[in-house]
Formats: sequence, structure tokens, C-alpha cells
Amino acid sequence: MSKPPVKGALARGKGRPTKKTEPIIAAICAGAALGKSSVEVCKEVGISKETMWAWMADDKDFSDRYAKAKRTCAQMYADEIIQIADDTDRDYTETLDGKLVPDHELVARSRLRIDTRKWIASKLIPKVYGERVVHTGDEDSPPIQHAHVVSVDMAAIIAKTKGA
Repeated sequence: MSKPPVKGALARGKGRPTKKTEPIIAAICAGAALGKSSVEVCKEVGISKETMWAWMADDKDFSDRYAKAKRTCAQMYADEIIQIADDTDRDYTETLDGKLVPDHELVARSRLRIDTRKWIASKLIPKVYGERVVHTGDEDSPPIQHAHVVSVDMAAIIAKTKGA
């Protein structure tokens, strides 16, 4: 028995039309640069995250643009770390009798926000914000010992945030 002939787009070997257009690609990259998750961005443009990953696997230009957007996001997070750390406006609350008491929940949330941004930045741009492994010891005294040093150019970050 033979199969019935295929009609429409499949007969021409084209399949379903793609949604991959320049505005969609630009929107995905813009969302990534702003720190939006891939799930959130894909929902906004009307595609599945699997589709987005498949497009990146097949399109080096799109993959490179997305990677650049994620690096931009890491830089934005590094800038936000300074803002979060410097914001002391609501660190204390006033009690009914006029005493100032620390808002431990707000301070803990700020610490979590900073730590999350540091972690993401270290994964997106490990050469700039990641941990460096420093090898100590010499050939006569193996094994080599490892020490982890967090490398962040705080002077550059502070200068950037102050507009210098």
C-alpha cells in the first residue's frame, strides 16, 4: 500500500512557515539584555523556548547576538549591585515610640539581590566576574594547592557608576 499524496506546504518540502524574523530576533536579544528569562522573552514573542534554542543552534549570527545581549545583562547587573548596596533609604523603620530599628528582612532581601546578580554575572562573563583559580607551589613540592579568588574590578565599576 502506498501513502496518499501530501498536500500543501509539506508537499513542497517547506513545512510550517517560520516565525523567525528580524523583529522577533531583536526582541529576544533586547529582553535578554534587560535580564528577562528565556521563558519570559519567548512568551512575549509567541514562540517556545525550544524553538529559540533551535534557532540559535542553526544560526550563528543569532547565537552571537544573544550571547552579546547576555554579556550586556551581566554588565547591567554589576552596575545594579552598587545601587542596591548604596541604597539605605529603608534599612531602618521607626517604631510607634519613635525608635529606629533595622529592617532585617529588607537587608536580607538586598543581600540576596546582590548575591544573585554576582552569581549570574560570574556565569555570563567568567573572565571578568568569575572566580579565578590561583596555582601556588612549585615543582619540588607537589601537589599544587588551589585558592579561589573572586576577581571584580571595583574601581572600574565605581568609576562607571559615578560617570567618570
